[in-house]
Amino acid sequence: MSQPKWKRFVTVIFETKTLDDLQSLIVDQSAKCPDISDTQTIPLMKPVFLPIPRERPSDLGRYSVTVKAHPTGYRAVYESIINTKHEANLFVWYAAYALGEYDVFCSVFAKGKRDIDQFSGSLRKIAGVTKVTPLSLKRTQIIASDEEWNRLRVRLLYRPSWLTEEFEQKMTMDHDLSVAQYSSMG
Repeated sequence: MSQPKWKRFVTVIFETKTLDDLQSLIVDQSAKCPDISDTQTIPLMKPVFLPIPRERPSDLGRYSVTVKAHPTGYRAVYESIINTKHEANLFVWYAAYALGEYDVFCSVFAKGKRDIDQFSGSLRKIAGVTKVTPLSLKRTQIIASDEEWNRLRVRLLYRPSWLTEEFEQKMTMDHDLSVAQYSSMG
């Protein structure tokens, strides 16, 4: 669950094999919360976690970046996000297709606004991209046990082509972070 800064909504990601399993939670349980005024369901396709460096700046911010593109640009945007070795102060840790209000979503750790603006600018240059929206996240809370969280991240871990064996020795695979460590980053 993440909450963007200066926004009045939270993002909650569920993994399920049967969408009907979410029906009770979304339809019945959310109606019991008087402060919920709207919901939106966005299926995430081809989700991946990427490795992040063991030695990284301690003052990283956490961002959500959404990209709207023409269908001819979907693959190029997604592939660029997951296969590009980004600058030393920016680490993409999660990406997925969304194909709705926005088409590709990624979660990023970045040193600051300059770094996230450069990343967003590089995505805007991809053919077919019509809009890139970076949001600074106020907080993130994992609603899963360490065991469940680790299983998911290990299953979805993607090793990009730039991840050489030598470079991998300097990396922390995302699944090495506990729920508490992850939630405290950014």
